[in-house]
Amino acid sequence: MSQTRALAEDLTCAMSRAGRAPDLRYKAEERLAQTHHEDLLSLLREPLPYAAQNIVLEHLPPAVQAEESARDLLTSLLAIDFRSHSPPTSRART
Repeated sequence: MSQTRALAEDLTCAMSRAGRAPDLRYKAEERLAQTHHEDLLSLLREPLPYAAQNIVLEHLPPAVQAEESARDLLTSLLAIDFRSHSPPTSRART
């Protein structure tokens, strides 16, 4: 299994409410902090929960988040057919 796929699975498990989620999240974030930005972009190609996508996006370095890089980032995400899945909405009580 590739490191990217393993990290995606760890992030998915960390976002679950079961078991060792806080411990897994901490370990996954440590790994994200050491991951090259191109690998972070590759990680966004994996199916991730909304919260995990946000964590990956937060770990992109400022140079990638800068305005001049925003167009390249958007082009790359569109090229891989990136889809953001919003969190489930809570139903209003009546």
